[in-house]
Amino acid sequence: MADKKWYFGSRRVFAFPRLGIVVKVPRFYWKRGWSRFVDGYKLGGVIFSLSWTEDQFGSCRQVLTKGLRDNWQEFVFFCRHRGPFLQPTLFSFLGFLNIQLYGKILSEEEFERAKVWRQFFYLTNQEHLSDGHHFEKAANFCAIDGHLRMVDYGSPQTRAILLKWGDALYEQVSLATPSETETQN
Repeated sequence: MADKKWYFGSRRVFAFPRLGIVVKVPRFYWKRGWSRFVDGYKLGGVIFSLSWTEDQFGSCRQVLTKGLRDNWQEFVFFCRHRGPFLQPTLFSFLGFLNIQLYGKILSEEEFERAKVWRQFFYLTNQEHLSDGHHFEKAANFCAIDGHLRMVDYGSPQTRAILLKWGDALYEQVSLATPSETETQN
């Protein structure tokens, strides 16, 4: 996955290594959003269908706006906190387009070899488990100058963990494999 130039989910991510940037644009699932709206309408009408929040998994609003919201929240969070563990988000056009600095995504092998998940476990007192989805995937991280950085921090759970533990994760997560660490000592 580290050598791909684009990734998909609630956002499309296009990497431009030569330019040193990554462009993130939201995906809108119109068909699925309409289907969720109709399901909610059948259960309780228009008000009921639209009353589901963006945070409720599978809701009409979540399906339609998750990528847009994550882009915008990622940009605002970086502007407010600028933590060293965050891969910088340089620009956002109201969430419709985000530009982030490029960083080579860690491969699953690099992530496993350095036992990053285990380090998260100890450094956050297991609090990262409240958002295990983001913290268990190598594709959400890059390495810059030997330090781990997070590239996907749009979700509220991720941001809460980063506010509390981001600096410690930046300073203490080692990307060296256990055998490399023993050789250095």
